[in-house]
Amino acid sequence: MEGWMKMNEELDETSENMQNIEKANKLEIALLCCVLLIITWLGDRLVADFVITLPPKSLLRASDTVIHGLIAAVSWRIVCLLNPQLSFSSCVPSHWNDNVKYAGRQESSSFFSLINFYNMGMAFAVASAVDLDHIITDLSYTLQGYELTHWQRGLFHFVLPPLLFSILFYISSVVFKSLFCLKVSIFVFLCVIGHDIRDALHHGLWFQPLGVTPRFPYWLYVLTTMLLPFISSGMGSLPVRAQSVHMPSVSIV
Repeated sequence: MEGWMKMNEELDETSENMQNIEKANKLEIALLCCVLLIITWLGDRLVADFVITLPPKSLLRASDTVIHGLIAAVSWRIVCLLNPQLSFSSCVPSHWNDNVKYAGRQESSSFFSLINFYNMGMAFAVASAVDLDHIITDLSYTLQGYELTHWQRGLFHFVLPPLLFSILFYISSVVFKSLFCLKVSIFVFLCVIGHDIRDALHHGLWFQPLGVTPRFPYWLYVLTTMLLPFISSGMGSLPVRAQSVHMPSVSIV
């Protein structure tokens, strides 16, 4: 009898903890949505009112790239809260022991956890790396003797390659029942396509060789940026709910 009572108490405690975590996640998601909206609005004001007035080669122009990275980092955190299986929770350095990995997984719900910063850091880096083509294009033109007056968009801003990459990995996740392929697909879609959506506000989406879309109106850009984490999370949930992807019982890769 005592054993049953103890088991019921443990189950009640576990259920209460899960409810508390769910409430905390909902609150964090709401706060992160507000942060995402603020970054989006203030970032555009910064670029429109301040950065555009700087010398063409000023390092401060990199603030636009930083804004891309911050939007991706916050968006990916929202995705991980909505759909925890998409978190790269066990992609930690291989020299860490099992106890550290286990502790990292247990603390992954905390905003200040190492796993959380690892995921957000990756999203920031990938979204920012898209702008490397500015540097590559500048170097290429400089070596040819041309003088550039402003940043030039390059190959990394083409939408079709990352979009096709995401679709390929998404299909692979279903065919091979691979959670890793699913994560990579959603991650690239959110970080790279999200970067392109922000640039579409001024340049449209580059679907070369098919063409270029009209520039996005401001309301559409903001709406798409705010919805993208939820769309990405939903895309990641579909194969899991359909049991098309294996869910490991011990760790997620």
